Amino acid sequence: MISQALMWEKVKIQETSENWHQIKMEDGYEGWMHNFY
Repeated sequence: MISQALMWEKVKIQETSENWHQIKMEDGYEGWMHNFY
């Protein structure tokens, strides 16, 4: 599944691995995002 987080949406960082963060969004969606964002 592919999703996106918008600039004003809050995400919670669950885990960090090198240049990536595992995140959880307020709607419960979980995924990974590059630390550049």
